[in-house]
Amino acid sequence: MNEIQKLKDENKKLLEKITELENSLHNSAYYKEGDYAVEAVKRGKIIEEQEKEIQKLKSEIQKLKNENKILKNNKAVSDKKIHNERGAGRKERFSDQEKEMMKMYRIQGKTIKEIAEIYSCSVGLIHKIINE
Repeated sequence: MNEIQKLKDENKKLLEKITELENSLHNSAYYKEGDYAVEAVKRGKIIEEQEKEIQKLKSEIQKLKNENKILKNNKAVSDKKIHNERGAGRKERFSDQEKEMMKMYRIQGKTIKEIAEIYSCSVGLIHKIINE
């Protein structure tokens, strides 16, 4: 009797192990041979290609940033030279802020003549400033 009980217990353990192995086999087959597995492999390849492309684009962006810095530095050197180094000639009558205000008045619908009266200058000067 005792031997029969041992065989039954052993048989039960083996059956449980068989079901575990079948489940793991089913899961591995799902990933290896199933339709979903094919799609997963395709998606994996697509993801790898996209990651490679992302790396290429990142390196290109870095190159462009470096080139941009170089160009800005070169521009900064050329911008340092002032058009009128000695400060000769007539000084501007209106500041940049006043010029912007003139443009804003024009956008708001005021006529050039009204703006000229506000700033006590000629219509031609206002027209010149607005169209700059």
